[in-house]
Amino acid sequence: MARELLNGLEVAEMLGIGENQARAAMRLGQLPCVQIGGRLYVARRALLKLLGLAEVVFTAPATDPPESADSSSTATDAPNCPARGHLSGE
Repeated sequence: MARELLNGLEVAEMLGIGENQARAAMRLGQLPCVQIGGRLYVARRALLKLLGLAEVVFTAPATDPPESADSSSTATDAPNCPARGHLSGE
């Protein structure tokens, strides 16, 4: 299975550019990225969307979620994509 977050080298390979150029674009906010620790990553889906490419996703048939005693936190509470934009100032 493909990784969801790509590092600078992987982004460069997908775009057909140099690693330094890819990392610079990530730092300057020209590519949607997220910073984890001291490293920048680009979400694969965000990069594919930016390039106008579709990704085929196979999902299991929908089933009813199991009843839970704690209904205050669900999977829908999670953000859609952590790499919506560059984290400014970091």
